[in-house]
Amino acid sequence: MTSLNNKNLFEKVYKMLDEVSPVNYDCGKLCNAICCVYDEEDYRNNDLVISLFPGEEVMYEDYESFDVNVGFASEFEYPASWGDEVYF
Repeated sequence: MTSLNNKNLFEKVYKMLDEVSPVNYDCGKLCNAICCVYDEEDYRNNDLVISLFPGEEVMYEDYESFDVNVGFASEFEYPASWGDEVYF
């Protein structure tokens, strides 16, 4: 599958998920975006990552506010079906 196909697929998935949200606003406002909250004394920004699904990295290639990094699935105990490289 090409990068463009992956991007088109993930755009469709994101749109579908936006349409099924139980609220018509950013639900992170309800929980103060708890999945992105951390204790600065325990973690530095560089220690925090969000794992991307295979192919999802194409959605974030042009973002300047953060970097997409690559690692090896075996290092992080990802399923073998994800292949060798994983992105976060």
